[in-house]
Amino acid sequence: MGNGTVHLAKIGEIPFELHRPLPVGEVVGVIVKHSAGKWYVSFQVETSVNPLEKTGRAVGIDLGLKSYTVDTDGHCFENPRYLWKSEKRTKKLQRNLSRKKKGEQE
Repeated sequence: MGNGTVHLAKIGEIPFELHRPLPVGEVVGVIVKHSAGKWYVSFQVETSVNPLEKTGRAVGIDLGLKSYTVDTDGHCFENPRYLWKSEKRTKKLQRNLSRKKKGEQE
C-alpha cells in the first residue's frame, strides 16, 4: 500500500481514495467489492485494545418516544424524527406522481 494505491495480486496497483485514516496496526485482510459500477476496498486491521480505566460509576438509560434517551445524569437527547422530516417531501413527490399518466416522461 503506497501513496493512494493498493497492490492486489494478479491485478497490480489500483488507485484509491482513503475517506478516513487507517487505525495503527497490522493489515490482516483486504475485501474488494464491485457494486453499481464502482469498486470498494475495505481494510481489516488488527489493533491492540486499550481498555478504559474503571470509574466505578453506572449510568441508566431510558429510551422513550418524546425524548429519544434520558440518562441518570439528566442529559436528554431529542428524537431526530427522520421520518417526519422527510414526509413533507414525500407527500409532494407522491402528488406529482399521481397526476402523471402512465408512460409519460417527467
